[in-house]
This record gives sequence, C-alpha cells and structure tokens, in this order.
Amino acid sequence: MTLEDWQSTAMQALKDFISRLRAIMEARLGDRRFSDGRLGALRRLPAPFLAIAVGVFVFVLLVSTRPETKPSTNDERVWSVVARSVTYGPVTPTIKAFGELRAKKQVRLRALVSGEVLSTSEKFEDGARVSRGDVLVRIDKFVYETRLDEARAALKGAKALLAERAASAELAEQDFKRAEQLFKKGTVSKKMLDDRKTDFTIKTARKDQQQSTVDRHKVQVKRAQRDMKNTDVVAPFDGYITQISAREGRV
Repeated sequence: MTLEDWQSTAMQALKDFISRLRAIMEARLGDRRFSDGRLGALRRLPAPFLAIAVGVFVFVLLVSTRPETKPSTNDERVWSVVARSVTYGPVTPTIKAFGELRAKKQVRLRALVSGEVLSTSEKFEDGARVSRGDVLVRIDKFVYETRLDEARAALKGAKALLAERAASAELAEQDFKRAEQLFKKGTVSKKMLDDRKTDFTIKTARKDQQQSTVDRHKVQVKRAQRDMKNTDVVAPFDGYITQISAREGRV
C-alpha cells in the first residue's frame, strides 16, 4: 500500500468518525458547532495529523472509561495442628501400596513316573506350607516293584552264570599251563598245547562277556530303584503350594 492510499484510507476513517461524533453531539447538545465549513477544514488536514488526533481521542476515551480496580486483600488462613511430645526411638515407616508378590524360587513339581495316585498328604492343598522332604503324593508302586524284582532276579542269574564261566576259564587256564609244562618235557605234542591254549582263550572271552551282562543288569536294577523312589513326590525345599492338579484316583 502506498502513502497516498494510506492517507486516503485514514481520511475516510476520520470522516466517518467525525460524522458519528457530530451526530452524537448534535443529538445531545442541539447546536450546530460542527458546521460543514469546519468539517471541510478538518478534511483538508494532512493524514498524519488526523491519525494523531484520532489516537489522542481514543486514548482519552479509554482512560476516562477504564474500570476502577480495587486492591485485593489476602486474608490470613488459620491451620489446625496437633502438638505432640518428641521422643527418641526407632521409626518404622508404613507403606500402603498395591502389587503382586512373587516367590524368589519356584519349581513345578511333576511325578517322574506314571501311575495312579494312591494318596496325597494333608498339606497338599492350595496355599499350604510344606517343609523340605515332606511326601506330598504317593503313586501306585506295584508296576515298579515288579520291575525291580525282575531286574534283581536277572542280575542274580547273570552273576551265577558269570561264576560258572569264571570257574570254567580258571580250569582251562590250569589245563593250558599243565600242557605247556608237559610240552617242554616232550610228553605232549604241539597240537595238544595249541588246543589247550585255544580253549583257555575262548572260555576267558565268555567270562568277560558274561561280566558285561552282569554290569548291564546292575544298571537296570539301579534304574528300577530310582523309579521306585520317584513314586513319592517330595517337596524339594520349604515353601507354599499353589495350582494343584493331582488328586487321589487320577492317573
């Protein structure tokens, strides 16, 4: 916007203001002081002077019509307190909060063998406290007892056969040594010495083979003993029981 355009706009605004002011004053005073001659003189004033005049008028109007402000007073507030005697001693703070408690050590107990649950402990309930070593559940031991008996019987038979083969190998060893001495004296032939040596070797190998069978049966007995022991579900440490699913009669 150029200077001439700004002056024209300001002049038009001042004209409208003077016209409204004149109408108000005539309505209130009833005189003709705001004549056309004076109005024309005002119209011929430069725009900056007109703007200053309008600003002064608006300022005076705002100052005269400003609302009165009253100073606010701050009333003193009185607080009620309780006085107590101070004593020296330990202070234990009380904290109230919501949360979830979790055990530091948890374990999910499961029976390592399958079978029917014959009985449960009186402590085997949700929230019950148990101690380490408490028997919680007992599973039917019939199947595992028979397996243990079978493993022990097989081990006994294997040991008996081992003793027989050990005796046979020992006898073959004596025959071989005797034939070796006779061969040195020239009493027996070389073929007889070789036969005694072969017989001793075969019987020694059979004894070693039977020894491995005995060791295998020992492992089976240990496995059956462990399964027999696992028919009792025992608490591994002190704690509380939750989420119980095993009951008497269940498999």
